[in-house]
Parts: sequence; structure tokens; C-alpha cells
Amino acid sequence: LVLLMPNDRFGLSRHNPGVHRQILFTTVGWFVGYFLTKHTEYIHAKHDRELFEYVKQHPEDFKATEKKRIGELLEDFYPVR
Repeated sequence: LVLLMPNDRFGLSRHNPGVHRQILFTTVGWFVGYFLTKHTEYIHAKHDRELFEYVKQHPEDFKATEKKRIGELLEDFYPVR
């Protein structure tokens, strides 16, 4: 809150806060972004662990299908003239 107050009493302009404040906000933004990214990655890893554990415990719901050849996947080609 103190950082957002005008600098009138110090003789500084409101629109030109100075390099020190730009560096401060850049540093704070970098740290906030870093910890938000770490937290997001942790949540995704936790979710992945829970899903993989569920797949291990219920193999009947996730049966492996047999591999098909590419000719079985594509439809026959009939040129139109």
C-alpha cells in the first residue's frame, strides 16, 4: 500500500516513479510467478499420481487394445471422375 501512494512529499512525480520501483515490481512479479508455477506443477503432478494409481487399481476398466495396421484404419480410395 505504501508503494502505491504518490511521491508528492518527496518531490517525485506520480507518473515517473523511478527505476528502483520498476526493479522492485519486476522482482516481486518474478517471485510470485515462480511460486505460482511451482504450485501449479505440484497440483498437476498430484492429479497425475492419483489417476495412475486409479488405473493400476482398476485394470479391467483400461484394457489394452490390439494394434491395427494403417490399412485397417483408412477407408478405401475410389477416385471420382
